[in-house]
Amino acid sequence: MTHTGTQRQPNRPAARGGMTLIEMLVAVGILTLIMMGFGMILGETQKLVVSSQATMQSNSTAQSIAHTIRTDLRNLSRAGFLYADADTLMFTTAGTVFSITGGAKGTGSVISYGLANNEAAGASGGILYRQGWVLSVAPKDGEDHWNTVDFAQVQTQSEGQTGTLITSLLNYAPGGVSGPTLRVPPSSAGDLNNTWQVLAPNCTNLQVAWMDASGAWQNSGSVTVTHHDQRAWPRAIRLRFNIDDPQMPEAFRDVEYEVVCPIGN
Repeated sequence: MTHTGTQRQPNRPAARGGMTLIEMLVAVGILTLIMMGFGMILGETQKLVVSSQATMQSNSTAQSIAHTIRTDLRNLSRAGFLYADADTLMFTTAGTVFSITGGAKGTGSVISYGLANNEAAGASGGILYRQGWVLSVAPKDGEDHWNTVDFAQVQTQSEGQTGTLITSLLNYAPGGVSGPTLRVPPSSAGDLNNTWQVLAPNCTNLQVAWMDASGAWQNSGSVTVTHHDQRAWPRAIRLRFNIDDPQMPEAFRDVEYEVVCPIGN
């Protein structure tokens, strides 16, 4: 007798299909949240980098200005004069100086700081300027050459003559009666020739103060001191200025800087 047997099939796990729609939606949602998180972190990092770079650039500009001011005041000579008001500082320096716009040479100079309008189209803020006049009676040579008097003559001037000289120099400051027009960026060859007077654009404020004999800061009216009365000279000079750098983030713009320099003997 022949028996027909049945062959058993081996047990196999049930075949599993792909991801369900719900699983896929959950995975996509998680991935989206992760990408959004990374995007936010990257965006904030980029803002921080841009802000740090702009701050470093603005601080570098301010440090350069402060270095120039301190260097000038270290060379101040009380054998000449000093004039200051709320937004202007002018004083004599001693030592050999050379013109930067010509070939003049002198044994002293007059340095002047102030705030001028930027006449360039669309410009915002003012220009912190620095004028340096070479004192020499040699024939006029260079835009920064003041050839009506030399430093030796300044030291022998009367107070009235010194006052006349100061008035003449103030008239030649930017915005003065005979002063130059400053434009940054320059729009002509004449504007370019005047850029030797530009210390910093985008300056929105300049405050000049002087410390009197009692140690109090003064910034109202004006003060003029000459070699005739050494006791009247201020003990220190303080300049405060604001730089409104358009490249800076809004929260970090219009930063105020301060430079304080003692007046030596």
